[in-house]
Amino acid sequence: MTGGHVNKGYLDPDDDAATKIRRDGEIWHRTGDGGRLDASVRLWLTGRLDGRAAGLSPFCVEAAARLWPGVRRCALVDMDGTGILAVEGDRAKLAEWKASAAAFGDLSVAPLRAIPFDLRHRSKVDYVRLKTALRKQASAG
Repeated sequence: MTGGHVNKGYLDPDDDAATKIRRDGEIWHRTGDGGRLDASVRLWLTGRLDGRAAGLSPFCVEAAARLWPGVRRCALVDMDGTGILAVEGDRAKLAEWKASAAAFGDLSVAPLRAIPFDLRHRSKVDYVRLKTALRKQASAG
């Protein structure tokens, strides 16, 4: 993205190389988000590129899964090359969740009591804590 609202650089210029691009005299900011344009030239965001799991975009999978019966929250993560959809909700619906997840391909579903969120503002998933919780749950059997 570019425009008047986009910062032209960081306080430490060494941080600019990964997120700033100069094209035709303008500075563009790399957001790290993926997306696609449809036939009507509408932009559809698909989620963080570094959040892809099993070839799937997190936003697409999570938006669909939030509509499944009994799902309160969910988050897609890559665990050692395997896509895992962590789901917080009514565990009695686990078989339905797994059946629905099969439509995405090779995707595992892991029910959790709670999806951990960033403690600062509770609006973003804390992926480090989520992966720790999933590993702990897997080792407990």
